[in-house]
Amino acid sequence: MRGALAGAGFEDERVIGNTHKSLGITLGNAANYSLSNDRVTQMVAATQRLQSSARRVVHNDPNQSFEEVAADIATLRSSAFRYRRDKSQDGDIHLSAAQRDWADAYMNNDTAFLGSGQRDAMKDLMERAGGDSGAYAIAHLTPDDAKSIRAWIGAQQANNTYKSVEKLIADPTN
Repeated sequence: MRGALAGAGFEDERVIGNTHKSLGITLGNAANYSLSNDRVTQMVAATQRLQSSARRVVHNDPNQSFEEVAADIATLRSSAFRYRRDKSQDGDIHLSAAQRDWADAYMNNDTAFLGSGQRDAMKDLMERAGGDSGAYAIAHLTPDDAKSIRAWIGAQQANNTYKSVEKLIADPTN
């Protein structure tokens, strides 16, 4: 890590140290979570680390520096970037109109269209795949179709997450 930062032109030892510390704490905290995606786990841990350090700065904790908060922001941003990058290959999936309608309804948590909440709708989509009764508005859905929809949704969620982190960085008061 130190070598990578130095290679990228960072020479300030405090910046390098704070970045190294932030990432180390984030990865250590991520080990305490049990989520299905390691990148999401790292983002959760990075978000909690940032919230904690920002609160300490706001409350004038003499042991918390602005530089550490900046390093925590960078750690969150890099976690969101890696999550989006990992999912980006799924973003080029082409869905049929009915599949896209279902995916959009899922993304918008449109319970009237889905017939249930997001969690149950995704479970039903995966279970009904291959049957001829269709899953909600999608008739004759194959297992591969269901996987494509789920992958497309994952890519959209990763992209939305990254955009939210960028928005937070641009305006932390928002």
